[in-house]
Parts: sequence; C-alpha cells; structure tokens
Amino acid sequence: MELWWSNKYTFGSQLDDERRAIFKLAKRFLTRQDLGSARDVVIDLVRYGKESFVKEERLMESAHYADADLHKQRHQFLANHATRLLLSDVLAKDAKPGSNFVIKVATTLEMWILDHFMAEDPVAYATVAKAIADR
Repeated sequence: MELWWSNKYTFGSQLDDERRAIFKLAKRFLTRQDLGSARDVVIDLVRYGKESFVKEERLMESAHYADADLHKQRHQFLANHATRLLLSDVLAKDAKPGSNFVIKVATTLEMWILDHFMAEDPVAYATVAKAIADR
C-alpha cells in the first residue's frame, strides 16, 4: 500500500491539516525500519486519530449535520478497532514487511484512509461546508 498526499483529499476545511498529518504518520509506518518505530507510529496514529475525530464531530454537530451520529459511530468503530489492534499486537516481536502485525496495521490504515477519508468524509464535509456557508 502506498500513500501519497494529493490536493484532491482536501475539502477546504480546518481539518485538512490534520488529514495531512495522518497521511504522514501512515506513510511513516509503512516506511519504518524497526519494531520500536512501528509501535510508536501506531500509538501516534491512534492518539492523533481520536483527537481528529473529536474535532470533526464537533464541526458536524455545529453544522447540524443530519448523519452526525452515524458518522460518529463510524469514528468509534475505527478508534476501537485501532486501539484493539494496538493493545493486542503492541508486544509483537515481528514488524517486518509481511508480518501479521504489519498486515493488520496496513489493513486498518486502508480502511481508515481509503474507505473513511475518501468515501465517507467527502459526503459529510460537503454538507457541513454548505451549512456553514449558509449561516
């Protein structure tokens, strides 16, 4: 899995910088050299992702986004999944390409970034941006 930031991932919102940072962390994980750095990046991704979700949810609530609760549930699923992964595999001894730990993290990143960022967030951001513009 390769990740390259593109301006097509921006929505002109205050969360674009956070999305860029998550991309950078994901890329750091995919290019890490040892287990210690892999764990550190996963810890940073989980922490930063949860913080970003809270900000995004506040923005949706302030815009009275109709599907805010559903979007929040998706965030909760992603955060719980990433946390369980971290807790279950943080003591993994193998972070080499193709290892179980790396495959699980890469799959989670794919679900989070490609599915959520690219498919679910654009719908929410378009609605939120319109609601803010209409104020």
